Amino acid sequence: LPFGDIFNLNAFRLEWRDVKQLPAPSGFANPYPTAEIEDIGCWTTRKESLSEPVRAEIIVRQLGVDASFTRVPVDVRFDPSTLQEDHIILPKVAALIYPLNPSVAPETLQALASSPNGHWLSPDKHLTCFDSLYYATSGSRQFEWEYSWAPAWRLVGRHLTFTDTMKELGRTYLRWAFNITDPWTSLDLPPFIAVHIRHGDFSNFSMSLLCQIFLENIAHDIMFDTHIPLLSDEISPSFWDDVRKRGWFHANHVEVQTLEIYGEWHPPLIDTIIQSLAIGFVGTEGSTYSLVSQRRVEDWNGGVVRIVDRAMPQISLQYK
Repeated sequence: LPFGDIFNLNAFRLEWRDVKQLPAPSGFANPYPTAEIEDIGCWTTRKESLSEPVRAEIIVRQLGVDASFTRVPVDVRFDPSTLQEDHIILPKVAALIYPLNPSVAPETLQALASSPNGHWLSPDKHLTCFDSLYYATSGSRQFEWEYSWAPAWRLVGRHLTFTDTMKELGRTYLRWAFNITDPWTSLDLPPFIAVHIRHGDFSNFSMSLLCQIFLENIAHDIMFDTHIPLLSDEISPSFWDDVRKRGWFHANHVEVQTLEIYGEWHPPLIDTIIQSLAIGFVGTEGSTYSLVSQRRVEDWNGGVVRIVDRAMPQISLQYK
């Protein structure tokens, strides 16, 4: 799924389809059937104690490349003194990958892992690739994306708005969920509070308890008849029965055949867009999916956010 079909990225980036010629998608199972495979050298950010990069072989194969990996030097780590350090510092990474006078010449480093086809290449100077940037930080602290001041959000993430097409798709699903008579019209949506619950994070206590505590904590803040769509990866029918009994809403992707019509990326994408349109948001503590929706509601909509503690299912104000 091309990134620019989801986010408004004009004048912001080059996409993979701008760099490499790709055939037309042939289906959901193999959207980019690439006949030509090119060798490339990439960086791995896996911590020093691990001997394998993040392979992500299906994605890499669909990109039409055969990647070997060289580990980033230890001095780009947040704490170079330990083999268990996951985090890398972005300014040091920038100095490493810059093609003119990099901090370390890539060809002087030993490759960590060969490609699936068995080649060994130093990291490419013209097209930089990483196996993962999940633990990247500006250098202030580890896990800094949890904080509203994080540069990754302030300088990049908050500017990644959705395309008009994707926003309208989210609104269409909301109209359908809210039982608006004609879901394909451009009627204004009522203000709503979105709730995101990760199944795995809440497996140790009942949904009913969560709902009760949620309602008790926010009831005094609600001055109008609020619509509440709940988004979750939960598949239990009794879970969704409980949601409906409370008068809440959800986008039933099975009923409207989202997967069959749009493909496997669209169910979570539509849920994400729905959350981004809310005036209030209740999310799961420790969930990056909730975290990004929280930032969007706060910064894009000036909304109010509360986060549910995974250990104790109570809702509290998010101060980070």
